[in-house]
Amino acid sequence: LDVGNDIWLDIGLGYEEETIPPLWLSNDMVCAGICALLDQDQCREDKAQILGEQNAMQEWFSEEWMVVDASLNRGK
Repeated sequence: LDVGNDIWLDIGLGYEEETIPPLWLSNDMVCAGICALLDQDQCREDKAQILGEQNAMQEWFSEEWMVVDASLNRGK
């Protein structure tokens, strides 16, 4: 869900007018901090995924290089 979605504006059951709303709902700085934290978490997940793909590509290239090298040396 998008944190900017209106669903987050629903305070829920048991809300009373005189009750102070939670900070994530009433404080713009807290809301911005939550968004920044979610972005940071996504970046960390993306980085881990990319590093995994990098390792797989390096392993694949190493295997391909050994095959090419063996083929070239076989002809000598």
